[in-house]
Amino acid sequence: MWLLLLHAAANREKVKQQQQQQQQQEQQQQHHHQQQQQYQQQQQQQQQQQQEEQQQEYVCLLHARHHLLQQQQQQQQQQQQQQQQQQHFFVLILFLFLLLLIVFVLTPD
Repeated sequence: MWLLLLHAAANREKVKQQQQQQQQQEQQQQHHHQQQQQYQQQQQQQQQQQQEEQQQEYVCLLHARHHLLQQQQQQQQQQQQQQQQQQHFFVLILFLFLLLLIVFVLTPD
């Protein structure tokens, strides 16, 4: 009888230890799973942040390109205006020269 009671108590203790070990393993697995989730979240946040930074850099580059194109257009327009002004000035000088020549030829000595 005593042996049966001792054996039952030992079995209960063994079952308790097994349950505790199982609980510890489950807790460790849960902790490991939480760590994995946190790591994945951090990776996703880093990727998202990198994508946002790349998008901002791309937008900045687009603005800079647009600004440069505007500057080039303005410079081209200014060059065209200068060329037109030079041509007009040359035509005016030529006209004045011809006018003086005509006046010089037509005036009697």
